[in-house]
Amino acid sequence: MSLVNWLSDVRDDIEWAAAVRARRREKANAMHPRRARVHETTTGERLADQAAGLIGSWRFLIVQACLLAAWVLVNAIRLAGFDPPPFILLNLCLSFQAAFTGPVLLIAANRAAQRDRKRDDAEAAEVDTSAAILAEMRQLVADLHTHTTCAGHTTIGQTAERLTAVYPVVPAKPAPRKRAAKSAPTGQAS
Repeated sequence: MSLVNWLSDVRDDIEWAAAVRARRREKANAMHPRRARVHETTTGERLADQAAGLIGSWRFLIVQACLLAAWVLVNAIRLAGFDPPPFILLNLCLSFQAAFTGPVLLIAANRAAQRDRKRDDAEAAEVDTSAAILAEMRQLVADLHTHTTCAGHTTIGQTAERLTAVYPVVPAKPAPRKRAAKSAPTGQAS
C-alpha cells in the first residue's frame, strides 16, 4: 500500500468519524433542546452572557459603589488630586462603561429571548406529540371495545375496561359542570 492510499484511507476514516459524531450530536440535541444551544452560540454571545451575568450581580454593584466612593473621597479631600470636584474624569469613565454595558446587556437579553423561544417551541412540540399519542391510545381503546374474542366469550371491551381501571386513561376533555338551577323567589312566577 502506498503512502497516498494510506493517507486517503486515514482521511476517509476521519471524515466517517466526524459524520458519526455529528449524527450523535444531532440525535442528542433533538432529544434535549437545551443542549443544542451550546453548539449554536458564538464566542461573542457566550462572552456577552457571562458579562451580563457579572454586571447584573450584587458583587459588581457593591464593588462599583465602593470604587466610586473611594474616587470621590480621594479627590474631594485632595489626597491625590487627579480629578478635581466636578469629577470630569469620573464622568468620562462612567460614560465609557455605560457605552459598552448597554449593548452587552441587550445582546444577552436577545439571547435569553431566543433560548426561551426555542424552549417554548420544543415544549409545544412535546405537547403536540403527547396529544397525538394520547388520541391514538383513545382510538385503540375504542377499537378494543368494538371487537370480541372467540375464546371464553370475553369481550376485548371488558378486558380494556379492566385495563383502564388499573391504568386510567385521561379523558379527552373534562365533563361539563352542572350548574345549580336558580330557584325563583317564592310568590313569583318563573
